[in-house]
Amino acid sequence: MTSTLIRPTAPVERQAAPTPVLAYRPALDGLRAIAVLAVIGYHIDLPGLRGGFLGVDLFFVLSGALITALLLLEHDVRGRIDRVRFWSRRARRLLPAVLVLIAVVVPFARADIGIRGDALATLGYAANWRFAVQARSYFAETAAMSPLNHMWSLAIEEQFYIVWPLVLGVLCRRSRRLLVGAMVALAIVSVACLAWLFVTADPSQAYYHTLARIHEVVVGALAAVILIRTSQRAARVRAAARRLLPAAAGVVVAAMALVGDATATYYLGGSLLFSIAVAVVILGLEDDGPNLVRRALSSRPLVWIGTLSYGLYLWHWPFVVLFRRWHLQGPVLGVAVTVAATVAAVLSARFVERPVRDGVIRGVELTSRRTLTAATAAIVGIAGVVVAATPAHLQPAWTQAVAGDPTVVVAAPAAHEQPDLTTHDRAAAESTPGGGGAPGPADDLPARARPPLVVGVVGDSAAASMLPGIAQAAERRGDQVVSVAARGCPMIPVWQLDEDGHSLNYSQECRLHVQTAFAELVEGHDPDVIIWYSGRDTQTRFMVGGRMAAPDEPRHTAEVRRGFGLAVDQLTSGGADLVIMRALPRHGSTVTRCDRPPARGVNWCDDVDRFVGPTGQNALYEELARRDPDVTLIDLAGLVCGSGPVCDDAMTEFERWRSDLTHFGGRGAERIGEAIVTEALAESGNL
Repeated sequence: MTSTLIRPTAPVERQAAPTPVLAYRPALDGLRAIAVLAVIGYHIDLPGLRGGFLGVDLFFVLSGALITALLLLEHDVRGRIDRVRFWSRRARRLLPAVLVLIAVVVPFARADIGIRGDALATLGYAANWRFAVQARSYFAETAAMSPLNHMWSLAIEEQFYIVWPLVLGVLCRRSRRLLVGAMVALAIVSVACLAWLFVTADPSQAYYHTLARIHEVVVGALAAVILIRTSQRAARVRAAARRLLPAAAGVVVAAMALVGDATATYYLGGSLLFSIAVAVVILGLEDDGPNLVRRALSSRPLVWIGTLSYGLYLWHWPFVVLFRRWHLQGPVLGVAVTVAATVAAVLSARFVERPVRDGVIRGVELTSRRTLTAATAAIVGIAGVVVAATPAHLQPAWTQAVAGDPTVVVAAPAAHEQPDLTTHDRAAAESTPGGGGAPGPADDLPARARPPLVVGVVGDSAAASMLPGIAQAAERRGDQVVSVAARGCPMIPVWQLDEDGHSLNYSQECRLHVQTAFAELVEGHDPDVIIWYSGRDTQTRFMVGGRMAAPDEPRHTAEVRRGFGLAVDQLTSGGADLVIMRALPRHGSTVTRCDRPPARGVNWCDDVDRFVGPTGQNALYEELARRDPDVTLIDLAGLVCGSGPVCDDAMTEFERWRSDLTHFGGRGAERIGEAIVTEALAESGNL
């Protein structure tokens, strides 16, 4: 993503001279093209590019080599490194396109969860730390990702650009041997950090962590030292690199084709080996003799793509996210992303990047101080626009409550206060029959003569989808409903993983939500009754003891059982009655096979529904009810699924209870909410 270099052929004399400019090598632009094409191919699921994510590693090594060579040459020529001048050049090169990207992306993605924080972290070159703290997976489902998720790599590069001139300025005053030793030590620490984070924490934290990734940049920096040194040892290394160039290029290509993103080898030393192979390629390309690899990388198409690599990288990812949300896939997705990203990159290079990079705009020279002043003002200005244009917190919708959002008060009369009942109200209340069962419309249920209650709701998006009916039922009875149900969140604070072992994008938010929301509900609202409904707890892979646990493993069941017990203790700590609604089979599932012990020779339901069955979530609920007198179970499978062996979800001839396989919508949400409240209050003795 930076300029290209050629090694000086002789020592340079220290003198008062302008900052040296590295000579142009077309092959290095070709190498950039390989890197950006690999990344784009990986993101559009191009066959044969399992390791396309390694294109970012290639960029890191190349940037480390080019930037370090530039700084070392400047120190050799001028006797010092002009840090302000270097930073201003980097700002002119990288910042304008980023500002335009944010100005375009944020308005279109303003409703995305966390887009404000992503944009501000991008402007502050701290995106990788934000994503690492959130355990946001680089490898998860694209459509659910932020359109700024790719800015993590630019953040690491910018952190390197800020710190590295300071480090070199100190070490170059000593000796090159000390410089090389410090680089080697930093690379070793970085590789160890990557392996340690992968083994002990989460792969996403390892992937985004600056220290865990900096060895790739440092390997490039070591290559730069070899390039500009004139010692016999450096010459021998360069000669060896020329001989190994075809093999090293083959290793790079093979890794991009074969190394999977979940491969432990990558995190346990493979990243270092790949970086060394890239460094050998960079060193080998400096040979002026016959060189097939250099000739191939210097071809016009690759060089042209390489000159646009920065813009292609910036713009391809938002288009990938957008087009996947439009459900494009396969070749159509590939063509759409390629065309859109190329057009955006060409326009960015022509009208944004080159005019600013040249250092003169409308006759005004962009000196170092002017550049840094303008850059600071632009960052602050765009940050202000981002804050003004995006909501601080997205308010949860009925079917899409979001982890981390404030507690949602759905219906809020004056709870815990005795209402002033009229004579007519008392007469109506006294004539109200008791009992449960599936109710009719809300208007058919007269109010009871009792103090208003606070009804809490916990669970995932399936619970949130019932809130319209729960709110109506509560409002009709004069009660208050407080919901902390959150999309995608189980009832236990665990790392949720996909089938490849990658952390789900919302895993960290869910862990924090479960750890805080239950306490907020109990301590801040003092509920009388808490309704629990969740379908995720036995259906998602978890990180248990540093390893992935699948739903059918004993470790997984033990973790859910332990988490359920802690949740019950916390939710009932204030004296609330806890009513758990048994998990429902999905639409179209065979009810008898899911909800009853399977007979010999009887097949179970699909992998989702079978964990709701007798050895799964409902069985654990029954354990809780037997253990704790404050826990009551209710079952509405008969209401939703009917009496047949298959859960038909038929509310009427033309209406289904659930809008999809899991969530309630429309009249189904209203009726199921009313039914839950009626059953919950009846079973807890509060009707």
